Amino acid sequence: MLSPSHTVSQEQVQLSVNRPIRVQNLENMSEPVGAHDHEFYELSLIRSGTAKHRTEMSERTLEAGDLLIVAPGQVHAIDKPKELYVYNIYYLAEWLLRDA
Repeated sequence: MLSPSHTVSQEQVQLSVNRPIRVQNLENMSEPVGAHDHEFYELSLIRSGTAKHRTEMSERTLEAGDLLIVAPGQVHAIDKPKELYVYNIYYLAEWLLRDA
């Protein structure tokens, strides 16, 4: 069982109704990221490096070109990052569709 040690909030990544999408450039990650979940969607584009990505249902090696989609409430962790460079894109789908 993969249990979250914490939940990353919208406020922590600076999402709001006026800023429904945020891109964060993470460079040279070398420390593991413990099991956690989010209040929002996260897209992660792996630019370079490697790491292990764990969820309840799978474990896989990440490398350049991989794209992760993590849904709100989905617990995941990053283990053994080596020179990991990532673009993280945070968003709430309901804010993107508010004028539809």
